[in-house]
Amino acid sequence: MWAVWAAAIASSTDPAFVVPGAIPWLLLRAVGTQPGPALGRTLSGTTYIQRVNTAGGGPPAAGCRSARDGGKKALVPYSADYIFYRAN
Repeated sequence: MWAVWAAAIASSTDPAFVVPGAIPWLLLRAVGTQPGPALGRTLSGTTYIQRVNTAGGGPPAAGCRSARDGGKKALVPYSADYIFYRAN
């Protein structure tokens, strides 16, 4: 297992690309990585990650209507493509 931590540096909901109700496209800058088992370093050089081609993931229609809704969870499915880059 490997891990990459990242911070968002840009976000887009441009309707020319992002379908209505989908979570935004993101550009993320990697801020840390963790090697995988057997010294896996596949993503250790990652510097940027893009989330594109999103579908779904928007907030649910119900919930958060009153203070009694605090702490409730809603699982909202989405799909996206993630592209990993390494700066030269």
